Amino acid sequence: MSLLVITQIFYIAIALECNQTQYIKNGICIDCEKGCKKCENEIGCVSCEDKYYFLSNKCLKCDSHCTSTCEDGYGCRTCMPTYTEKNGKCIAPPCPFCAENSCNLTTCSLCIENYYVSKGKCVLCDKNCKNCDVDGCVECKLDYHVSNGRCQANTLASRDIVFISIGSLLGLVMCLCFMMIGISYIKNIFKRAFFHEA
Repeated sequence: MSLLVITQIFYIAIALECNQTQYIKNGICIDCEKGCKKCENEIGCVSCEDKYYFLSNKCLKCDSHCTSTCEDGYGCRTCMPTYTEKNGKCIAPPCPFCAENSCNLTTCSLCIENYYVSKGKCVLCDKNCKNCDVDGCVECKLDYHVSNGRCQANTLASRDIVFISIGSLLGLVMCLCFMMIGISYIKNIFKRAFFHEA
């Protein structure tokens, strides 16, 4: 048996141990490029992972502003609002998240839903905001309040903490009083029952 045949058998044996995201080269398992689900030898990728698309034996990452699954051989077909699809990529508008016909060069005067205008740019409403406008948030979700156009978590004021503390203390004192009265009453019943005291 020649050395070439032995080498090929060795390579095949090693290749059987490589996983789908690897290919064999000189008896060593080599990782496929990032985003590749399966590759063959040095040919390159034959299929891609999710959020990647196949183009010229390579897996390219799908545009982060893409709203559809990227198509093999092309890329993205549908982009987020205000972004334009061009050759499989999502192109950012001069005024991102600006409402239609509300952009003057790079300054926005009106934004799409869940955004508001701040210094000519569209800013995402606070995550705890229920409704926002040009000045920011005007209505917050439960347990939050509006402060300078943003939603802040409701917190107890120091006077509320004092009232709660006084209330807790009074409750404890009353509880102890009732407990003492109860013990005294039970004690009297016990005495009458066993010692026949009047």
